[in-house]
Amino acid sequence: ASDLDMVARYIDIIPPIAIDLVEVNDAPMTIIYPGAIVADSKGGAAKGTSFGLALSVVAEDGSVGIRIPIVASAEEESIGGAIFCNKLIYKLRKPLVSTSANISGESAPSRFSEISKEIIEGVDYVVPESFIVEERGEAGTRKSEELVKASRKIRFDDSATGKSSQIIKLGVNGEVKVIRF
Repeated sequence: ASDLDMVARYIDIIPPIAIDLVEVNDAPMTIIYPGAIVADSKGGAAKGTSFGLALSVVAEDGSVGIRIPIVASAEEESIGGAIFCNKLIYKLRKPLVSTSANISGESAPSRFSEISKEIIEGVDYVVPESFIVEERGEAGTRKSEELVKASRKIRFDDSATGKSSQIIKLGVNGEVKVIRF
């Protein structure tokens, strides 16, 4: 999700501690929230909104893990990973579903080049290490108006070392369980 407002579309009630965790967080962190809102067969959800998660991403206990990409420093911003993810999620107006970059039981890669061929070939899309993000300004109603275009190159630096996310599970009654720190 791009922010807590987006998280709120997919969770019945955001526990207050989640807000504190997101606000003070300066490292990758996945929060497992109780009360995921599941989409019905028509794409709607129980809350009467058009939002809802696919049943396949919700755990048996009704919880779902959600990460908000965080840019903690100017150095990380120059690498572009969190910025790219936030922009993509914001533009799509929906959260992304992703997999870990490792197979369960194997060590997590710390660089893009260490991701196994099996993982890369098993996913729908891998963002190239170097790519152009094109942002378009809003087009008016008149055809004669031009789109405002700005491009900037974002580079994923393979020398940067990755860090596994913290995983924290929150309960409906304020319980907090640290799964990975």
